Amino acid sequence: MTRRLTAALAALLLAVGALAAPAHADETVTFPSAGGNVTDKATGDARVGVAVVAPGGVTAVRVKLRREGQSEPYGSAELKLTSGSATDGSWVTEGTVRLPRGRTLLDAEAVTASGDRVGRDGVGFVDYTPVVLSGSDGTPDELFDGPLKPRLVIRTALPVARVEARYHRAGESAPAFTVDAFTETSRLRFQDHHEITLEATRPVDPPTGDYWVGFTVWNDAGDRYERRVSFKAAPSVRKREKAEFVDLRVTPSTTDVEAPETEFTGRLVAAADRAPLRGLEIDVNGTTITTGPDGGFRTRLVTVNALQPTASFAGNDRHGRARGVLPAPFQRQATEVSAAFSPTPTTVGQTVKITGTLKRRTRAGNWTPLADRGIVARGVTTGAESTATTAGDGTYTITVVAGRDRQWSVGTRHRDGDYADARRMLPASPLTLKYVPVFERLDFGYEPRYQSMTTTVTGVLKRRVEDGTTQPVHRPVVRLQHSTDGKTWKDVPGELYSTSEGRFEITVPVTASGYLRFRYAGDAAHVAALSPARRVVAKYKTQLLGAERALNKRKLTISGRLERYVNGPKPAAKGAKVTIYFRAKGSTKWKAVATTTTDSRGRFSRTVTASRDGDWRSGFAETANHWGCYGRVMYVDIR
Repeated sequence: MTRRLTAALAALLLAVGALAAPAHADETVTFPSAGGNVTDKATGDARVGVAVVAPGGVTAVRVKLRREGQSEPYGSAELKLTSGSATDGSWVTEGTVRLPRGRTLLDAEAVTASGDRVGRDGVGFVDYTPVVLSGSDGTPDELFDGPLKPRLVIRTALPVARVEARYHRAGESAPAFTVDAFTETSRLRFQDHHEITLEATRPVDPPTGDYWVGFTVWNDAGDRYERRVSFKAAPSVRKREKAEFVDLRVTPSTTDVEAPETEFTGRLVAAADRAPLRGLEIDVNGTTITTGPDGGFRTRLVTVNALQPTASFAGNDRHGRARGVLPAPFQRQATEVSAAFSPTPTTVGQTVKITGTLKRRTRAGNWTPLADRGIVARGVTTGAESTATTAGDGTYTITVVAGRDRQWSVGTRHRDGDYADARRMLPASPLTLKYVPVFERLDFGYEPRYQSMTTTVTGVLKRRVEDGTTQPVHRPVVRLQHSTDGKTWKDVPGELYSTSEGRFEITVPVTASGYLRFRYAGDAAHVAALSPARRVVAKYKTQLLGAERALNKRKLTISGRLERYVNGPKPAAKGAKVTIYFRAKGSTKWKAVATTTTDSRGRFSRTVTASRDGDWRSGFAETANHWGCYGRVMYVDIR
């Protein structure tokens, strides 16, 4: 702690010294600054110091302590160099010195390197004031028309022994009355002092007039602080007779948007005896009016926007301020709003309209449309708002999207206070909505499709949410359907595999030609869904096997076997047409040269003339129920 105080005092002395004019070579010793810090406000213990500049250096510095207004010192202290150097440094007391109340002047003396003593009186000062009045309740221009309680805020290191508040009339040195009974109401504790708030124990009610206030505070050590009266300042307290407004009324007593005007009347009187205060200016809702012989006033008010009839008197040299307020006579007209869906939403992400009519109840009690008023539909879950303005017939239309919000609060948003709010919950209980599934990335299996064999079909099932995006359906149960005419559909038995990402695959037997589509039956959270249909062609697979050749004097015999796959390989039926093709050496084109038919075992044989070198093969043309095929290619050299 001591080191921190020393450093702080040294820094202060150096900073002040830096602002002083630099010493010249002909100035033997100068004292640019001096001062101190009170370390204990209760005792007056302090550390003091002096900044010294000497081109030749100094060997010692001491300071004499002298009361302000006295010529002889009451004490002295030797200083120690704490920062800087002997030629330019800060010298501070090693310990503390005890200061009396008030201001202590510092007289400095330095010993140069040659032994000369150089001194200077009043190089600085230190104040020790253990009690200070930091605030009071005196407020210039404030008018009081009743009892008041003086209030003080005091900073002190020692307990407060006594407080006195003196109230003086203008120019009078003797107080008109004195308050000396105070009660502590709060206390803030600081490191070395307290801040205490005191309030008069009993209210005082002085006579009418202007008062200037003076205060004196004593602590238990006998110290006192006094704030004297200055009649040059505005009065601290201005006491007036109490005035008040009476007989306030409005006629008619209620107004509304159809008939907003009313007459506001009343009187300004002295509170003590109800004597009329005539000929005084008052303010009535922004209009200046002069009171009549009976202190009365009368004016017309337009009370739209719930205006409160208010009369105000600013006070004068005799009477204090007064204010009279009546409850607002304006009554907001009742309104009602209807609301319905068009159509009622059933799925998430569905865009629908909320329609209805806003009406108001007239003074006669009838309901009539209310135009040009704001209507707000606020989603109960998200708080999202959609707005509309009523048309001339009071109708409105608001577009909303169903999803996270499944219920809306529909009501008015008035620009003023002319009408009461109307609100309706739509629907009465939250909607039950389902998601709409969407098929994506569909694959209906390989092509060509071979009947009596199996294939795997795949796809992804997702669902739409209210912002238009999609998210996967968890492990969907999807079926493949087949139709010969695109109208009548049947499920195709198969083995399903699905994932949490909405992907599915189904292994199914290849059906006949026709149409295929996927079907999702839906569940508690999803509606049913169908994928787009796709036209497919399916036939039996065929294969030419065992192709052989035999060449005898340019007579080429080609034979083989035609099979079809119907629940496994089977011989082709008797009479199936087989074509023999030739492709000359060096050519890319095949040419049909002969035909033959199969026997009951699917075998065939045909002899042709081979006049050139080239390739030979057999072929079966595609029919309504069978895919075509070719046999193996056989090269024949006729040499």
